[in-house]
Amino acid sequence: HPLQFTGLLYDDGQFSPGAELVRSSISANRSLTLSAEYLTDHHAWRGRERITDANGELIRLRPFSDPWTFESGIGSVSLEQSLGERSSLRLQGRVRGFDFQRPGVFKNFTPMPDGTLVQGATDDSESKRWAEEYELSPVVDRRFGDDWRAEATLLARSYAFNDNSRARNGETGDLTFSRLTRVDREFLGRLVVTKALGAQDGLEFGVESARNSRDQDLRISVDEGAGRTPLDLPGANAKVSESRNEAYASYVAQATP
Repeated sequence: HPLQFTGLLYDDGQFSPGAELVRSSISANRSLTLSAEYLTDHHAWRGRERITDANGELIRLRPFSDPWTFESGIGSVSLEQSLGERSSLRLQGRVRGFDFQRPGVFKNFTPMPDGTLVQGATDDSESKRWAEEYELSPVVDRRFGDDWRAEATLLARSYAFNDNSRARNGETGDLTFSRLTRVDREFLGRLVVTKALGAQDGLEFGVESARNSRDQDLRISVDEGAGRTPLDLPGANAKVSESRNEAYASYVAQATP
């Protein structure tokens, strides 16, 4: 379908646009679909916090503005291609990413005995997150004679997530920094061979091999006026890997005619 646009205007003046495009091409031997989508979202989060004692008396009032903005983009391809009378190729691919930002400002007011509010220090924070994902999966299907059929599948996927945050204490001026990086990778191969023994029964043989991993790096530091000091976090940086190999054989039959 043609290119489509959307948009929302929020009460704080923020405009969030969006767009979507899909293109398809179909012939006797090929079917191809390309799609792309861009989305944004926004929330003008604001309000106030009331901190009271056990008797319900106000101790502190904290008006805040904590809006966030989200952007994402997705692109995909889907292909089905005939490779002859007995073979075909199916291909799926996707690219995805997002970006998230959230700046926050928190003001502190203390009540006086005469009922007035005195403004104190202002705390602020900022958080930024973004991610990228890539995925590709080709599948080849082939028939051998009238009874045998084989299907080979490959899958490769990568996902990277990042989070950078900063917070400042308005009273002391101390800063806290946090950075997280996480990368997931997945690789898989599968081969399935089927043998038809009749109209309702058959044999199936399969092998599968997978390699998965996750790398994580978390760093937190504080700055109390003399420069950043990293904090020691046991287990914050880690790598996990998995290797898996499987094989199976099965017989399928209809229990009743």
